Amino acid sequence: MQELIISEKKETKQISSKEEIDYYDNLINSIETKFIENYHLLNLENGDDEIIITEKMTMILTSLQNQKNNIHKNISLIDLGLCENLLRNYYNLSSNETLYMIKIEVVQKGLKIPKIEYHVYSPLLGTNLIKLNLTACENSKISIFLPMKITENLDKLNSSSGYYNDICCATTSEDGTDITLKDRKTEFIDKDKTVCQ
Repeated sequence: MQELIISEKKETKQISSKEEIDYYDNLINSIETKFIENYHLLNLENGDDEIIITEKMTMILTSLQNQKNNIHKNISLIDLGLCENLLRNYYNLSSNETLYMIKIEVVQKGLKIPKIEYHVYSPLLGTNLIKLNLTACENSKISIFLPMKITENLDKLNSSSGYYNDICCATTSEDGTDITLKDRKTEFIDKDKTVCQ
């Protein structure tokens, strides 16, 4: 894996949210343009991803095969599942043609996990990559795997569990009193128990 760390100029003045969004949008567009137009795909085809790290975002240039091969590594992974077949059928791609991906992990303040975005590409008309339209996958399930060390009760991390929805599921606070369902739901939000997008 090749890692490129982009040092961002730290200024003492605060930049607006819009300026920050514009900065990251421009960075993503610049990297995507280079990836599409003249990126050497040999490293990706040989199983080596390229990682671009900034303060609030990580971009991974990868292939769908690399995502499948890295299942036992401690990194985020995307499994397109049936979507991959739907894309291949829609674009008339054979199963041995490599599909490429830009995976973007955005760190969000107050959340334990990054927001994951991705785009899929193929050299449809020659050597340059073309971004595939993912609407062919609208009704298919796509799995995103995130490595995470969990040290607390799993029911407290699942907003659909009985802990948050069953009045008969008793629990006690630090003061030894029962916690109402409303207070548990508030705690889920306030103490950032979210581990899924």
